[in-house]
Amino acid sequence: VGGQQDLVGDRRARHVEAHAHQLLADAVERDAHAILGDDDAGDELGAVDAAGDHLVSEWATHDAAVVGATGEHLADLPNMGAAQTEQAINRATDALAQDLSLPQRSQWLQQAHDKLIKSKDELAHLITLEQGKPLHESIGEIEYAAAFFQFTSDHCHVLADEQLPGQVRNCQWRIHHRPAGVAALITPWNFPVAMVAKKLSAAIAAGCPVIIKPAEQTPLS
Repeated sequence: VGGQQDLVGDRRARHVEAHAHQLLADAVERDAHAILGDDDAGDELGAVDAAGDHLVSEWATHDAAVVGATGEHLADLPNMGAAQTEQAINRATDALAQDLSLPQRSQWLQQAHDKLIKSKDELAHLITLEQGKPLHESIGEIEYAAAFFQFTSDHCHVLADEQLPGQVRNCQWRIHHRPAGVAALITPWNFPVAMVAKKLSAAIAAGCPVIIKPAEQTPLS
C-alpha cells in the first residue's frame, strides 16, 4: 500500500510540475506580447520604464533561473551590469518630475492587488518551482503580498496636504508630502514576492520610482 501511495504521489508531483512549467511558458509569452506587441514578442526583452520604452536593448550576460529542488533549467534572464543599472536610475530620477495624484497612486495599487489575486495560482506554482516552499505556502505568500497593495491603496489619503491648526508666528502652516527620491529595493529569496510587495507598495504610495534587485536565487518570482 505504501508503495502505491508513493507512486501516486510521484505522479501527482510530476503533473503539478508539468502544469507549472506550462503556466510559466504561457505567462512569459503573454508578457512579451503585452510589452512588445505581436511582431516583436520573440525579440530579447530589456528593462521597460513606465511609458513602455525599453531602457536596455542589449545585455552583456544572461543568468539562468532553475528549479530549486532539481536544478532544472527554467528560463534565461538578462543580467544588468553597472552601466545598465546607472541608466535605470537616471530614468527613474527623471520620473520624479511626474506629479502623480493620490487617486492615481491608489488606483495603481488596487490594480496590483487585483492582478495578484487573479493570478495567485499561477504565481504560487512559480514560487514553488523556483524557491521550493510547499504550494499552499506559496499561495499564502501571494495573498500576503496582495494585502500590502490593498492596505496602501486604502491609506493613500493620509498623504494629502494638511493644514496645521491655529497660527504659528501669525502664519497658517500646511504640510506637503513629497517623494524622497528613487528607492532601491533589495529583496531576499525566502519570500520573493511578498518582500517586493511590502517595499514596492509603500514606494508607489509615496510617489517614489523604484529600482528592484531581486535575489539571484529567485529572479522570476
